[in-house]
Amino acid sequence: MTTIQKEDIKELHKQGSLRDIDYFLTETLEREYKESTPELLLAAALASHNMTETHVCIDIDKLAGKKWPEKDTEKVDTNEQDLYQVALPDEDTWKEKLETSTLCNNSKSPLVLDGNRLYLRRYFRYEQTVANKLLALASPDRNTTSNLSTNDRDKLLNILFDDKSTIQKEAAKLILSNQLLIISGGPGTGKTYMLSRLIAMLVAAAEVTNENIDIRMAAPTGKAAMRMQESIRNAKGDIKRTLKKIEQSDNVINILKDEIDNIPENACTIHRLLGTQIGSPYFKYNADNPLPTDILIIDEASMIDLPMMAKILNALQSDTKLILLGDMHQLSSVDPGYVLGDICKAAEENKDSNLGKSIVELIFSHRFDADSPIGQLSTALHHAGKEIDDLDGEQAWQKLKELDGQKTEGFKVNWHETPKNLRESNGSPNKDFRSEVLKNYKEFLNSTTPEEAFKALNKFRVFSPLRQGPHGLLTINKLIEDTLSLKNMRITNRDFKPLNTTGEFYDHRVIMVNTNNYGLQLFNGDMGIVLPEDTNGSQLDTDSYKSQNVIWFETTDEATGKKGFRSFPCNMIPPHETAFAMTIHKSQGSQYENIMIIMPERDNEKLFTKELLYTAITRAEKEVSLWCNKDIFKKTATRQTECTSGLKERLNKCVTK
Repeated sequence: MTTIQKEDIKELHKQGSLRDIDYFLTETLEREYKESTPELLLAAALASHNMTETHVCIDIDKLAGKKWPEKDTEKVDTNEQDLYQVALPDEDTWKEKLETSTLCNNSKSPLVLDGNRLYLRRYFRYEQTVANKLLALASPDRNTTSNLSTNDRDKLLNILFDDKSTIQKEAAKLILSNQLLIISGGPGTGKTYMLSRLIAMLVAAAEVTNENIDIRMAAPTGKAAMRMQESIRNAKGDIKRTLKKIEQSDNVINILKDEIDNIPENACTIHRLLGTQIGSPYFKYNADNPLPTDILIIDEASMIDLPMMAKILNALQSDTKLILLGDMHQLSSVDPGYVLGDICKAAEENKDSNLGKSIVELIFSHRFDADSPIGQLSTALHHAGKEIDDLDGEQAWQKLKELDGQKTEGFKVNWHETPKNLRESNGSPNKDFRSEVLKNYKEFLNSTTPEEAFKALNKFRVFSPLRQGPHGLLTINKLIEDTLSLKNMRITNRDFKPLNTTGEFYDHRVIMVNTNNYGLQLFNGDMGIVLPEDTNGSQLDTDSYKSQNVIWFETTDEATGKKGFRSFPCNMIPPHETAFAMTIHKSQGSQYENIMIIMPERDNEKLFTKELLYTAITRAEKEVSLWCNKDIFKKTATRQTECTSGLKERLNKCVTK
């Protein structure tokens, strides 16, 4: 086999196979570790590069002896026949060089070789931290049993949970005595219902036993935190109505009635919770300065990457209880690590372990039952590729075709074959695409206030798995603008106001913020709508004043919980993009009445997975319109997310190094 040369690494960087940061890592290591060979430097570059695809490390066994990069890569801006590739060393040679090199054979080396997995040391430590901290939290040796009597506990459980909530009651008992509870469930399975009652029980239990408790809640994004607040606020109302029906007088019941208004409902982003320090990758709260809270609750945990989970766990006090909520079947984070998925898989494989006993999975959906079109399609997706009778996804495909056009109690699934081009030969948007977009955006175009605009916008959204290409996000957003644009519409027979797309910040443009701006309290994923500044009912001072367009965002008053809107001058907004359509990854944590999913014609093995399609479909509350070809659907439905990581194994074996 040809030996790798330093020039090979330069060529891979030059053609875009390696990022600047990957290449500069090799330069630094070569300078600091003089005996480093190109084989070792390339291994380090690959460990760094692999994180762009959510992997925590590289698997030497899987890469050894192959050519890299693979020819089907879509990250290289070059023709496949001109793709520069290098032949990687065989497994034994590569491992021997790594094991004997100062790059990874001591506790201070920048790389760690752990069996067949090669890590950057920082990520190896993140993985160790997450595994060891979770196992410690799940250990009965760290139990924090409440002083609440069994009798009082059972009274609270019977009041807060109905007779069918057996799983929820067992979970409530668990969090009273243990430090860790992980709740996994799809949309509509009652995670928030369960959470609100857990909080009510914990607050009441603390009052009964004369304890003071501090409860904090957070989510990965501002949107998810806002939804968490709204859900808990609504659930408090339901609990109040239940309590009003109870006439008997009892100490525990009376305490619960008195304390119901004290149930916390404020939630924030994880960054805000931990205390972001501008210009620093570190947080205010950490192992040396723990977060002062008794109970920490985090929603949408599937979106949390490995480094962030390690920082959360490091910031916990020794006796803090942790409750994580998420969906183990949903997409992983866009950054390294499939943390919630690995935790739940480890628990499934060891159900009798301490970790296994700390996890509750909710299955029944209250939003759409198993017999609804969306429920049936979700179930078919779960079985595809895993069940013996549908290893190739044909049964799931037939189920999609069977459901096409069916409407059951307001729920509907539509299927449409993805055309080669979303534009007709004359350049206008595809007829079917145009029809669906016009139908669903009509109410939004007619909105005249921020409240009306956001309400209408939350009824429909278009998703794509990709940003680039003929079926990618950028193309679709331009198509939607063209479809809704004044210049492309006939003046007659119009029952809505079209877009006038003149200028960057035109009226009714939808934008998404792409970076965090703590000064403005605007965060990555926040949605804004361009509207005139007087649309919120403000009174203008003079008749001659001309209203300017500003960007409106939804907000919630932390004190009252009341929804409102705030506006910013257009030139103040952090980096952003048009967002009539969004990527499936960005859709996590959101819900819309109706959605359109456009899957490209060309397959993408690394991105098109069962979890991606499941996440997209379950964003819908009522109707799914899936544009997808048979071959792509079957391949996507049978392909599971792969994240090279040792977390699951570490949780199972409690490996340390």
